[in-house]
Amino acid sequence: MPNHWLRKQTLSNAERYITEELKILETKILGAEEKNFRAGNHAI
Repeated sequence: MPNHWLRKQTLSNAERYITEELKILETKILGAEEKNFRAGNHAI
């Protein structure tokens, strides 16, 4: 396992990993979704 991979979640029969780059991207996406929701642009 590469040292730059971070454990994200342990599942019943598997583990999920993420890199710092993916973690930053995830934060940006979730922040944009929340900002969009607060602006009243609710997607159905």
